[in-house]
Amino acid sequence: MIQYLKLRGTWGRVGNSNISGRRFAYLATVKDNKDTSYQFGKNMDQTYGTTAIDEYAVDVTWEIADKANIGLDMRLLNNKFNLQFDAFKESRKGIYLRRTSIPSYFGMINAPYGNIGKVENKGIELSVSYANSWNDWSLSVMGNYSFNRNKVLEDDSTVAYPWQRTIGNKVDQRFGLIALGLFESTEEIAASPVQVGDTRPGDIRYKDINGDGKIDEYDKVPIGWGSVPEIIYGFGFSVGWKSLSLSAMFQGAAHVDAMLSGEGVLPFAQGSSRGNLLSNITDRWTEANPRQDVFYPRLSIGNMNMNYEASTWWLKSTSYLRLKNIELSYTLPDRWMKRIHINNARIFIQGVNLLTFSKFKLWDVELGDGRGAKYPNIGSVSLGINFNF
Repeated sequence: MIQYLKLRGTWGRVGNSNISGRRFAYLATVKDNKDTSYQFGKNMDQTYGTTAIDEYAVDVTWEIADKANIGLDMRLLNNKFNLQFDAFKESRKGIYLRRTSIPSYFGMINAPYGNIGKVENKGIELSVSYANSWNDWSLSVMGNYSFNRNKVLEDDSTVAYPWQRTIGNKVDQRFGLIALGLFESTEEIAASPVQVGDTRPGDIRYKDINGDGKIDEYDKVPIGWGSVPEIIYGFGFSVGWKSLSLSAMFQGAAHVDAMLSGEGVLPFAQGSSRGNLLSNITDRWTEANPRQDVFYPRLSIGNMNMNYEASTWWLKSTSYLRLKNIELSYTLPDRWMKRIHINNARIFIQGVNLLTFSKFKLWDVELGDGRGAKYPNIGSVSLGINFNF
């Protein structure tokens, strides 16, 4: 039977003036001849200093966001079960961006800004809880789930191919090459689209998206979910028997990944004298170990080939489930505490970040892109006692 039911709905419009970039866009700025110059002549070898407009004055306003939300609150089973659900949508328009569609032959030092961006953001949030007790036993469980996805609807970008557009993709969408595996022979290399550099067996083989017979920037497409998870969830419980209690809380994330980059992760990418190697360096392609499922392709020095290009080869899932907190406690009997004039006392042992379930093993799964060069979450175990006077 339903004890409580509430439907909610809201809509609102807000403005955002906290924008980055050029703050006083309505004022033009000028550079003198020591900061700018023009090149002329057959070989562009005649240089003349001049005074020119650095930033053009533009008529802009703040960004506008329309926000809508529909919600449901419910209590059931004599208020023992609680549910809260929300669905939301935000449309942000007039986003303040620098224009990118103005061609270079216009002669502008900097392209002007404008209210030219539009982004849609929508998702759901759900939380449930249940609590009950029977004689000496008590139990409570809870869980939450949120899903959020954004999409670029308008901007000022111009691209050569449809798959390079930011419109229709996420904000800050990653772009990279599609890795098809590793080259197995020189014959396979000769029959494949041309890749830049010294390509040999064991190097990463990429997909020629536009079919022009070579691998370059035009073959980069949207890849991965991004370093910000679309799905965040958590669940936990607390069970008690007389004065003894055990509780735990888990948290997790999905639709998230990391792009590996930098020294230590990409061996010798900065040269043979720089960077560290991880303990999994033995899991690499060699003539004696020509597997397709190795972690590293053929090792090489610097950028002599395309192995270290941003691609699906270096894109790793960072979805995880973590035991965030677990605690076992015992409340001392009241008759003991009254003798020493204490209201109550509780002895506990608590663990934080003790277990993480994830396919990603290189560093703390929550550190995101790069090479793990951040301080990780700390696991700890604590033993203590609480007194209330």
